[in-house]
Amino acid sequence: MSEEEFLTVDEAARRLKVHPETVRRWIRSGALRGNLIGGDRAGYRVPASEVELRLRGHEQPELPGVSEAPKELAA
Repeated sequence: MSEEEFLTVDEAARRLKVHPETVRRWIRSGALRGNLIGGDRAGYRVPASEVELRLRGHEQPELPGVSEAPKELAA
């Protein structure tokens, strides 16, 4: 059985092509699975499998604070 690879926030952000703070917001909101290890100093770790799911288009995280466009703009 192989061990799960974990990425730092910066590594996950580079792979997802987003800002590291976006990854942190997704983790805090529950939109992306991640674990805070060793307190604030060590930071979050994100399973590489979670990042791969996002890259393949599965379970895209919702952006906190962004709502759907009004119907008249969606046309």
